[in-house]
Amino acid sequence: MTLYLVYLLKLSASLALVGLFYQLVLRRLTFYHWNRWYLMVYSALAFFIPLINLNQVLPPEKLAGIPTMAETRFIASGDAGLSDDSKVQTRSNLNQEIPSQLPILEKSDSGVFIPHLLVACIISGIALLLLRFAFYLISFARIKARSQLVSNADGIKVYHADRKILPFSFGNAIFYNPDLHKASDLEEIMRHELVHVRQRHTLDILFAELLCILNWYNPFAWLIRHAIRQNLEFIADREVLENGTDARTYQFLLLKVAGVPEFRLANQFNFSSLKQRIIMMNRLKSTRIYLVRFLYLIPVTLALLAFFRTELDTFSAKGQLMVPIESSEVEFEYLAGILMDAETGEPIANLALEKTVSKIVKKGINWSSVPIKTLETISTDEDGFYFWKIDVRDQPDGDYVYELKPIGEKYRDISPSVHHSNRRYSYANPNFNIQFVNENGKSGHQDFYRVWNEIEPRGGRVQMESKDAKDLLLKKLPEFVARNRLIVDFKKEYWKPLKIITKFRNGYFNKDRHLLGYEGGLEFYLDGDKVDYEEINREFRGYLIEPAKREYDEAGIRSGIYNKLFYLTFPVFRKPPDQVLLTDQNVEWVQPEDFDLAILEKEPYMLDGFRQTYGTSSNLMPLKSEIKRIAVFKGKLARYYDRKLDKLWWIETRPADEVMERPAFVSR
Repeated sequence: MTLYLVYLLKLSASLALVGLFYQLVLRRLTFYHWNRWYLMVYSALAFFIPLINLNQVLPPEKLAGIPTMAETRFIASGDAGLSDDSKVQTRSNLNQEIPSQLPILEKSDSGVFIPHLLVACIISGIALLLLRFAFYLISFARIKARSQLVSNADGIKVYHADRKILPFSFGNAIFYNPDLHKASDLEEIMRHELVHVRQRHTLDILFAELLCILNWYNPFAWLIRHAIRQNLEFIADREVLENGTDARTYQFLLLKVAGVPEFRLANQFNFSSLKQRIIMMNRLKSTRIYLVRFLYLIPVTLALLAFFRTELDTFSAKGQLMVPIESSEVEFEYLAGILMDAETGEPIANLALEKTVSKIVKKGINWSSVPIKTLETISTDEDGFYFWKIDVRDQPDGDYVYELKPIGEKYRDISPSVHHSNRRYSYANPNFNIQFVNENGKSGHQDFYRVWNEIEPRGGRVQMESKDAKDLLLKKLPEFVARNRLIVDFKKEYWKPLKIITKFRNGYFNKDRHLLGYEGGLEFYLDGDKVDYEEINREFRGYLIEPAKREYDEAGIRSGIYNKLFYLTFPVFRKPPDQVLLTDQNVEWVQPEDFDLAILEKEPYMLDGFRQTYGTSSNLMPLKSEIKRIAVFKGKLARYYDRKLDKLWWIETRPADEVMERPAFVSR
């Protein structure tokens, strides 16, 4: 994991804390202005929290017993079959657990390290969202250019727009189409938008957009964005009602303008979460004693800082999570592997590899490696095997990268490396790889596998010689050669697979030509039922892209080879249906005390707004004592949620306003 990805991981955790704390603790309070500053300030602080190291503030004994990211290891177990309980280990029992969990394989479908691909993907997403943001700004400029300025008082400009669009404000300007609203309605609309302008809510909107652009991959960033926009509407609604507007009249006005197109990058008069806005309008003001809830965030933040206190250099520049042990115990690091030609499947023999040493230096929040010296040259043997036993006992203080670089231009996508640090801990990080690479200028499939040392590192002293390392790698080589040959041959045979799942020899491939699993080892599920792979193809015949699915492996494997694949023909949840579907003919209420839970074992149902299906969603079975309301959806209403059904159970165990996308039942 690169240092940048470590920072993003901590940033994502910080934003998750901000979003969850708001949703679970603050969202129902009517302290809208407090919530506004909480969402803005703490979301901004989330970018700085990962850079704070409590080790520099508090003595180590004060933090004893609190795990850190360096002391927590996430194991992606392979064919050895680990239990879920073994996936997270702390330093205290780490060395004892390693032997029984090996070998562990890690694969990248190309010769490029996965972190580099992730960074490229993240940057590409940011670039696309920046383009979208620019498009919104251009759209606003066009709307403004085509609108007529009718008022410019007290620094607030009012424009008449000539297009069918919701009233909105942006900066110090308000836009509305007078032809779409009655004169009696415009007064309330203007009051609402004036609140946005005077309190400079556009700054909040722009901040929320920037937050999502930089963190587009993080669902909590989008949750915070929604919370910011929604809270601004709560503020404006309260200001309007406190100025004497009748609540029922105002709420009816909101409903009247629903469905009109909106300009996304602005404060909307009718923000989409109408139900929640009306609920909050009718809610009694929270008593000031509840302000104490804002203090709850202090201990939670301190706990997060304690968890983050490990230095960023806990992770190597090549993305390898390392095992921390006492520095005095580490004597050697290892670089060993086998290089194979990806096209021919033959060993790359007699390839000269140059030993290099670089020092990792910190510049601000960034890290880079500075070459120090070049050592001797070694070569692969007739089996493509290389071996470098690195004596780190006399390594100076700091962080160093030991790397093997190919000499010549034939194979350039080879750079096995290992990172060693003795700043506070040394890291036992023996690196044993099997790599399939193409000659320069040739395109094709490349694979990278990591084989962890099976020999117990007693006391952290991994003692291994060349023969031991080669025997370890040769033991696993046939499996990888067969896999690579299967993938290469499939890609030659199928340039663009037409089916969702293609069976080739003993392997299953998807439309992107990725190997998913093997015959006899991979099960397919459609809507919770086990099916043949051809059933998946029949169901999704004509799909140009692969349908959404969930991959699963009982051992938590990271090599891309799965035990089970789950496909759905229906959404896990949907927006509330139109009122026209909520008729007595389509909805039948059942008394919970008369309901037989065994029905849910045979018939489809939704629990608190989520479809429950084996392999996807939460797949929960409620207790009878938990059930508050039960309904049977029939006919068109059932088919709204699943086109194949004429009957669907709707189960609620939570308060009505906490049920996900709950339909607007008339009598319930």
